[in-house]
Amino acid sequence: ISHLWNEFDESLIKKNNTIENSLDSSYFFNEHSLASHVGSKFYSSIPGILLGIGLLGTFLALYVALAQLHLGGTDTGEMKTSIIHFVEMVGIKFTASVWGILLSVIFTIYEKTLEGKLSSKIKHLQDNIDEAFKRQTAEQNLSLLLTESEQQTLALNSLAETLTQRIS
Repeated sequence: ISHLWNEFDESLIKKNNTIENSLDSSYFFNEHSLASHVGSKFYSSIPGILLGIGLLGTFLALYVALAQLHLGGTDTGEMKTSIIHFVEMVGIKFTASVWGILLSVIFTIYEKTLEGKLSSKIKHLQDNIDEAFKRQTAEQNLSLLLTESEQQTLALNSLAETLTQRIS
């Protein structure tokens, strides 16, 4: 953050005993410069990864359950037991998808909450800096230069008239 402060310091107008700011603090201290890692592609992909893991777990479990299903025999009792076991396994295995969805939602809420808090802190920093240093825009500086230039022109004209009168 010191390099940002150094750049900001270069934009300050130091005159007499005052320090004024020529650029808004948000130009230097913003979410991109202070928190560029937040909201990165990696963090944005985590909810999808969690959901994908949950779905993958469900489908792998379904595959295993289907592989253990015995419907080829002639014993109806064994087939009935196999089907009941399959249904029980499938019910349990769907919890992997539910967990994947739940973790994805929880992570998204957590991430967005942290992003909001960070944005709020950055805005607070910007407000404090802008409050500490009065803003002096380029237009205001140009207006001051114009006024001073006009005053100097009047003074030079007056000096020229005075010199002309004294010489003659």
